[in-house]
Amino acid sequence: MADSMIITGHDLNPACAYELRDLFALEQKIKERKEFAINALLKAMEEHRVTKIENDLLTVTYIPETDREFFDTKAMRADLPEVYDDYVSMRPVKASVRVRIK
Repeated sequence: MADSMIITGHDLNPACAYELRDLFALEQKIKERKEFAINALLKAMEEHRVTKIENDLLTVTYIPETDREFFDTKAMRADLPEVYDDYVSMRPVKASVRVRIK
C-alpha cells in the first residue's frame, strides 16, 4: 500500500478548492430542498389519504408509520439471556414516502 500524503492549503489549486467548497454548499442546499419537498409530499398524501402516485417520470409510494422490532445484541452478549423477548423493544418508525425515478 502506498504511503498517504497530506496536502496543505498552498499545495491545492485555489480554483479547485473553491469549486469543492461550492459543490459541498450546493449539495447541502439540494438536500434541504429535497427534504422539504418530500415532507410536503408526505403531508399532502396523508391529508388526502393517497397511497400511491404514478406517472411517466416517477412513482411515489406512501409508507405509513409503524413500529419496528429491534434486537439489543449488546445486552444479549452481556447477559446471555434465555428468553429472546426480554431483549426486544418496539420503537416508532416515522411515516415516509418512497420515490422511484423512472
